[in-house]
Amino acid sequence: MKYLFILSISFLLACNEQIDEKTSKNEIPYVKIGTQIWMLKNLDIEHFRNGDIIPQVSDSVEWSSIKSPAWCYYNNDPLLGKIYGKLYNQYAVEDTRGLAPKGWKIPNEKDWETLEEYLGDSSKAGGALKSTGTVEQGNGLWFAPNVGATNISGFTALPGGYRFPDGMFFGTGYYGYWWAFTGKDTNNTWHRFLHYQGSYIHLLDYGPNAGLSVRCIKE
Repeated sequence: MKYLFILSISFLLACNEQIDEKTSKNEIPYVKIGTQIWMLKNLDIEHFRNGDIIPQVSDSVEWSSIKSPAWCYYNNDPLLGKIYGKLYNQYAVEDTRGLAPKGWKIPNEKDWETLEEYLGDSSKAGGALKSTGTVEQGNGLWFAPNVGATNISGFTALPGGYRFPDGMFFGTGYYGYWWAFTGKDTNNTWHRFLHYQGSYIHLLDYGPNAGLSVRCIKE
């Protein structure tokens, strides 16, 4: 049985600087964190910047073997896509046609490091990024205990889970994963992830066929 939880999140003020939550001219909500401007939600598009279609791949066998751009919904469920956005493989993230909308880009390692440093360090940044509340309390999407979650950054990281390179799904409510841009280096498929039992932001490498969320940053 699937449960759809209603998210109710209130934004807080950052310690050193007021969070600037706005909507850009092309109706993309964003939040200013330090010197950076991040999209307020995970990416949820089906076309590259030039208009080319990105294929949706639901079948696990096809997903595991594909060597070209693809996206999917978690558990192939469009209702979950309305909450968490789409999951993309690295081929989509690194494609030269541009996954990010005009004026935006996929954050690289330096962008993520800058964000972590502004929020303190990697041991604290996860809590500052995660949305607050828990499933058990009926006021959030993370499962308890959702350690350290304050969302003081306004980033509102959600536990959208991920798709393994073999095509299986795992982790909604427990984990959130986001790609980092590497410049078409499929030998280094770095990404960041947050989890419900800690306030760290972690660095991992799952391979190009992993299906992860994308959060864009202003160019």
